[in-house]
Amino acid sequence: MRASALVVCLLLSAVSGIAQNQSRLTGVVTDNTGAVIVGARIAAANVSTGTAYPAASNDSGVYAFPFLPPGTYELSAEFSGFKKFVRPGLVLETGFARTVDVQMEIGATTESVVVTAQTPLLESESSTVGQLIERANVRNLPIESRRSASLIRLMGMVVYREEFATEAIPRFSMTGGRSGNQMWNLDGGVVQNMTLGVPILGLNPPAESLQEFKAEATNYAAEFGRTAGGMILMTTRSGGNQMHGALYEFLRNGKLDTRTFFAASKAPLRYNIFGGSVGGPIIRDKTFYFFNYEGARRRTGQTIADTDVPHPAEIRGDFSARRDVMIIDPVTRQPFPGNVIPANRIDSVGQAFARFYPAPNIPNNNVSLAPRDNYLVNVSDSLRQDFYTARVDHSFSARDRLYARYSLMKASSADAPVFPDMAADFRARTQDNDNTSLLVSWIRNITPTFINEARGNYGIA
Repeated sequence: MRASALVVCLLLSAVSGIAQNQSRLTGVVTDNTGAVIVGARIAAANVSTGTAYPAASNDSGVYAFPFLPPGTYELSAEFSGFKKFVRPGLVLETGFARTVDVQMEIGATTESVVVTAQTPLLESESSTVGQLIERANVRNLPIESRRSASLIRLMGMVVYREEFATEAIPRFSMTGGRSGNQMWNLDGGVVQNMTLGVPILGLNPPAESLQEFKAEATNYAAEFGRTAGGMILMTTRSGGNQMHGALYEFLRNGKLDTRTFFAASKAPLRYNIFGGSVGGPIIRDKTFYFFNYEGARRRTGQTIADTDVPHPAEIRGDFSARRDVMIIDPVTRQPFPGNVIPANRIDSVGQAFARFYPAPNIPNNNVSLAPRDNYLVNVSDSLRQDFYTARVDHSFSARDRLYARYSLMKASSADAPVFPDMAADFRARTQDNDNTSLLVSWIRNITPTFINEARGNYGIA
């Protein structure tokens, strides 16, 4: 079954609002006596893209940037009769609100005061309890599936269970909440399971395409809402003025493993995750792109040791070796002589079905008792995944900017049969999963204190 959902949100907010995938920067502008400065020209310049975002201090001396893409910034402030204030190296993360106060010194506007030594930024604007994982950790941590959602295992207050389905969806409980009851957000858009309409992750992007990963456990803002099981915010990477690219492969192989205790031989394992990414400018200081492809090919060995198959004689109707059962003739209500069903009494259809069963291969198989755990075999399950992520960021002007992100995931898996004939097997199955996500966001600074974001989010699974 396939389903689609289209969600278009038009949000009008004052400076107190914050987009789900953006950062917020605010502070108070004062002089060296502590008096507030009204009308100071403030700018936050993104170091990677060169884009500068303007603001101004209000009647209380407060400035605010409610919608800043995560990244490294240089903050500057100018006002007539005062030296220019410059604060480089401000790192703003997904979903965080940071406070940086500006103190200006009297002097010529051609002079600058550069502040380089500061205490670490604290989030004093909210009481959210959560944890952020930055790009360096996202890139370098040894995640088994290389899927971003698995980073939740690093969080405090999380009881992790497993990954399931072809999308490697994590199942976990956060702060005692129900398992599989979280809110998932990618670039400001919901990436829940839209087919079933349940709070389970539907689109799980590769770690290589991710910039930051943040989990909020408690006290998150009402704008996130809709669940008490935790809020997870993910932000994809964007391009900058410098072109960057990468090729990678992660390999796991059965030759590096050992057999399990119950297996007679080593189950096969072939697991390759490979891909590449590239990002850079289309128009310097204005338009940027990022693209990532990642593929996964996995053959996972499984040792199946709890299978019951009939004793070979029983397929012919001969139960003479059994000491725990007596075969009764349904017509005469008397036991069959010697506990053997005559050949002419065996139904041909039932006999054809019985031949699908292989012979037991456990040496200590006891034919005097009912068959139990008497067939052991190594099988190899397969998984194929292809994931595409493309993003474009564009600044029309200092007041208008737009970004769009497209994600496509195609995955198929197959559970290998235990019996030689797949048609009679209880385990064999195949599954195909495709997932498409498109998000477009337009942010417009109407006035220094009035900002609008229009966001469209489309998903199909």
